[in-house]
Amino acid sequence: MLEKEKIVPEEVDSSRLLGFRLFNVGGRMKADKSDRQAGKRKNILTVIGFILLLLLLLYFFVDNPVLLKNKLNFKQAVQNINTDKITLQEITPFEWDKVYTFQPYFPKQKMEEIMGLKSTVISETVNEGMTQLVFVNNGKIVCCINGYSDNLGYYISFLEEGNEYSVINYENNAEFLVSNEQDKVSLVLE
Repeated sequence: MLEKEKIVPEEVDSSRLLGFRLFNVGGRMKADKSDRQAGKRKNILTVIGFILLLLLLLYFFVDNPVLLKNKLNFKQAVQNINTDKITLQEITPFEWDKVYTFQPYFPKQKMEEIMGLKSTVISETVNEGMTQLVFVNNGKIVCCINGYSDNLGYYISFLEEGNEYSVINYENNAEFLVSNEQDKVSLVLE
């Protein structure tokens, strides 16, 4: 008759799985202090790495925090206008030297050529009913607005008939006529 060989599972030191060694000291199990500190450091670095990754993802997929802040502050300033005429200098809560607007469907590559910069935040409008403004200061975009005026809560127009784009320089002091209808503020170049 053949004897069956007993298979005994290997013992696994569970303390190794937890990242530190246990020692039997006076009948009590104690962890090695250096292994615990290394485990804490590893956990802290993992949390820091996760936070940095999250911030990076927010930056690229949501919006640059400075641009987002400027966009929200601009919206609030426009919605608080209580006059019949105003200049963009009076309502912009950030520094700028040029503001551009482009006709619908205008290619992003051409926008970048006209403004003399590359950007991940600008995009072409996909409909005639959209507002698009790109504020630039010292060759950098400081505010980019691209959306339907009903969603934005305001409409701003200074694109001259027949032009592909228009630009207003800060020193021009371009004056806009203001109207407020159905909870939407409209600014049209005078």
